[in-house]
Amino acid sequence: MKKNKTLLIGVASAVGIALIALAIFIAYTLNPANKYTRTVTSAEKYYQEGDYQNSILAYEDAIAQDPNNVNAYIGLANVYVDQNQTDMAIATLRRYTGPASSRIDLMLANLLASSGSSEGSSEVTVSTTQTIALNTNLLTVVGGYSYADYSSKFGIASRNSNRDGSVTVRVNTIDGDFNYRNTEFQPNAVSATVVEANTIPASLTLDNATSLFGNVQSVSLDTLQTLNLENYSETTDGEHGEVVTFTYDQVRVTVALNNRMITADSWNEIIPLKSLNRIEAANVINVSGKVIDAQTGLGVASVTMNVRENAYQTGEPVLTATSGNYGDYEFDLEPGQYTVELVADGYTTVYKELFVSTYDGAVIKDFTLSGDLTEGTARIVLEWGGSPADLDSYLYGQMDDGSDVFISFYNRSSYSGDTKIAELDLDDTDGYGPETTTIYNLNGTFQFLVADFNRTLSMGNCGATVTVYLPGQAPQSITIGGDIPDDQWSVLEIDHGTLRVVNNGYEFSRGWSHGGKS
Repeated sequence: MKKNKTLLIGVASAVGIALIALAIFIAYTLNPANKYTRTVTSAEKYYQEGDYQNSILAYEDAIAQDPNNVNAYIGLANVYVDQNQTDMAIATLRRYTGPASSRIDLMLANLLASSGSSEGSSEVTVSTTQTIALNTNLLTVVGGYSYADYSSKFGIASRNSNRDGSVTVRVNTIDGDFNYRNTEFQPNAVSATVVEANTIPASLTLDNATSLFGNVQSVSLDTLQTLNLENYSETTDGEHGEVVTFTYDQVRVTVALNNRMITADSWNEIIPLKSLNRIEAANVINVSGKVIDAQTGLGVASVTMNVRENAYQTGEPVLTATSGNYGDYEFDLEPGQYTVELVADGYTTVYKELFVSTYDGAVIKDFTLSGDLTEGTARIVLEWGGSPADLDSYLYGQMDDGSDVFISFYNRSSYSGDTKIAELDLDDTDGYGPETTTIYNLNGTFQFLVADFNRTLSMGNCGATVTVYLPGQAPQSITIGGDIPDDQWSVLEIDHGTLRVVNNGYEFSRGWSHGGKS
């Protein structure tokens, strides 16, 4: 149930009132002060849920938005303290260079005292000894994740082939180049720009070498030696000069020195140790979930599910299953990347991607089917990940007879006289979707956008997908880009049944722009 959303503006039957309300919402979203507050609130929510990684990312985002506001520094330091990373908490507080803050000074003094530092006194002094900590969260991910894991967890930002046959991949939220290539142990890892799902990257080179140690400007060799790193050594490399090498968990790290210092532009290479060993055949992974009717939200029985490897939509499936009486299904697959064809009487056949990870255990995945449509109608289905919890669909436009159309969670049906033009069939508030809008009369122009109700500023990385169903046409899916800013995604236009993909966070060719009505 939508949590008191009907009280947000009130039931507005007039499209002008609804559009003004949307403009106010967008203007609020763009206000820098509100943006900082929403980002900190999002970080606090992740922290309370125990999602430290996303909490850290959100706090860092807030610090970048307003480096002189102490709240994000305090919050981020608390996250590190809760993970017993006192050194990282101290380093975070020392990054603050804004106006004098007794809150920063007091927390820093307490942390220094609790860590046994001689600096921990009633008067906080500037340390002459650098405090750093290894970025263990990053190294643990790099040591364990395959290409499919990065794709499903973070999203792939770019993928480019190189002259030597390798492929360079950029992953959302990780600033560096992943290199995938064919090796003795992974002979079929890449082909052109295609990377096999289970492939472990051969290496990662970070844009900023100091991000290995938190957000510091440089790291001295003397300080690095205090970390008691495993398999630590100092050598000279013919190409990069003086380098240090160490291991952590499942990775080997090599970083070049410049006058006994690691700086942002130091050459670096992180090698997952798993990429150096022959990968044994993985055990099968259990995959289960439901097939859901996009318009009712109920399970769909007797759906034939043909599972094929990679992106193949034809050919012999590796597995065929049938959904149960309530739409439930279950089967086992080896880790990899698959395409699932879903076929059922009275429904449009669709093809859905399925990633089965080597490391995450059992997979729970729901699929959505749309009932067959009659001529002159359309259906728009929004789906996304678990966060943000509440994305909202907005449809607006104008009919040939001059009637205005506006559909949202607080105005779920639109009519021209007694004839229904469009309706919001499902409004999801707890993540994943589906959230479904049906258009019953295409004699007009329509525009569709998505907004994040809780304004978490994380919509660009949520993996949202909008699938458009038009009679006699194959369904078309539109996936949100990672560069979508703030909390509004302008998705598409439908002009008398002709679809035009917009897929940006800025403006439509006509009608509403990101800042209001144009």
